[in-house]
Amino acid sequence: MKETNVPWSVGEALLALMIISVLSFLVGSLVLPFLTDTGTQFLLAGTLQTVFIFVVLYYYLNLKHRVTFQNIGFRTRPFFSTILRAMSWGIGIFLVVIVSGTVIDHFLPGQPQLQPFAKLVLEADNGWDLLLPLFLAVIVAPLGEEAFFRGFLYPALKQKIGLLPGVIVAGSIFGLMHFDIVRFLPLALGGMGLIWLYEKAETIYAPILAHGLWNGVMVMMLFATANSA
Repeated sequence: MKETNVPWSVGEALLALMIISVLSFLVGSLVLPFLTDTGTQFLLAGTLQTVFIFVVLYYYLNLKHRVTFQNIGFRTRPFFSTILRAMSWGIGIFLVVIVSGTVIDHFLPGQPQLQPFAKLVLEADNGWDLLLPLFLAVIVAPLGEEAFFRGFLYPALKQKIGLLPGVIVAGSIFGLMHFDIVRFLPLALGGMGLIWLYEKAETIYAPILAHGLWNGVMVMMLFATANSA
């Protein structure tokens, strides 16, 4: 990625993350209790988070620093090369996450507790039940998470502490924000892989596609495992 200078700071990026988290928690606490369907709760929570991400980014980018979303990677590059690169990296990142997660599970006593989203997928009885979590995992979550973690947070860290430390710290924050200590390392490694892809592709669309592919394959594997039992 050629650009190394961004007008926003690490402090602003971390403050933005805090604002997004607080808004998601407060609004979710007010709205989600009125919904009885777990899948709908997940979809609304994920959509709210993504909306808040773009609202906060709009403030920092367009209003405060007078730049555009192109500055966080929303720019086009050759279509087919971007697709092919995203697909190959998405599969590679998926394999890294699976292998590292399997190694960690091997050294843990007993079975790790399933995340609520994984339970939602495992409880899907048919393909229709899978559509909602698949939409959330493949489209909604990657769009917001890539815009923030790879497009906004990482460049500020790279500018402040350098490329490799920036990759490690941004990837680690991405892993921590999933609030799953057992899956921290696999998710952090996945986040680092998505950053490297962003560096190579010079467009945020590549990690969005790769992230969606990683999540999509993971969801389909969970669903297949549940329905083969």
